[in-house]
Amino acid sequence: MAVRYAPALDAYNTAPAGRRFVVPLQIVTQTGAPRIRDLTIRVSYDAGRTWRTTTVSTDGSRRFLTLHHPATAHMVALRAHIVDTDGNTTTQTQINAYALRAPR
Repeated sequence: MAVRYAPALDAYNTAPAGRRFVVPLQIVTQTGAPRIRDLTIRVSYDAGRTWRTTTVSTDGSRRFLTLHHPATAHMVALRAHIVDTDGNTTTQTQINAYALRAPR
């Protein structure tokens, strides 16, 4: 099990700071694997020293996060915790998932 994030970043791999930002995501599993029972995603703006739980939203079959990037932050870290119906778990952490740029 793994989570793939697909944020719409610019050519410098950055997103705007100080704004709402939508991050589409996809859960990847092996064929025939048990279904996902629980998905928790946390975000950090201080290189993983502190974490905030985010809300995973759905629109039909699409999943996404709506983050509110602080105006003073420089990097985004993401941590996913997945549990399937058999009780298997995976935790995936990306400390420097993408950078933030000052609002224009």
